Amino acid sequence: MAAGGHSWSSKRRKPRFYKRKGFWVGIFLLMLLAAVGGIIGWEMFLQRSKPYRERAMSYDLERINDLEVPSIILDRNDQEIGRIFVENRSLIDHEDIPPSFIQALKAGEDSRFDSHRGIDYIGVIRAGLKMISKRGEVTQGASTITQQLARDAYGLKAEARQRKESGFQRKFVEMFLAQRIEERYSKKEILGFFVNRSFLGSGYYGLRSAALGYFGKEPKDL
Repeated sequence: MAAGGHSWSSKRRKPRFYKRKGFWVGIFLLMLLAAVGGIIGWEMFLQRSKPYRERAMSYDLERINDLEVPSIILDRNDQEIGRIFVENRSLIDHEDIPPSFIQALKAGEDSRFDSHRGIDYIGVIRAGLKMISKRGEVTQGASTITQQLARDAYGLKAEARQRKESGFQRKFVEMFLAQRIEERYSKKEILGFFVNRSFLGSGYYGLRSAALGYFGKEPKDL
């Protein structure tokens, strides 16, 4: 019993901060503000990215695998005696790509290839944070295998130079085009397109050309 005949327990305690009405009103207002800001930001993004999305829709996906292959010169016995080419390339079917090569490719280029739909948003966020920490210096890429395929198959870098566009503007086209490619083709087909198009050094384009050129073997025999 405290002085004056009043117990401490009889004193009115102040409610905890999270039980106060004003606290939840403030939380609600913050959430509402964040939602409105998100909607406005999304609408601005859609408006600014519209020209790049429309351009991405203009590319013919049927031509994604248009590749230059060598003209083979044969003798009278149908034996190869030479080749004429700008890009030394021998094609391989996506079903014949060795699983070990596919695993190494995904590990090195696009670890979330099987789960994303053309754009690796986790990779984009990580690259963005890295760029901010480096004060605008791009130190880490976020292009998926599908984005790289889109860029190489349709010459997006050269097109961006002609249009005098920045790398960020080209990225928008690349990302939207990658989404279209993912909607149209299977993951195996995309890997096949990418593997046949990739430059693997010493003038070799595509996995099969590199395997034959470096080791004299078919990819499946490596």
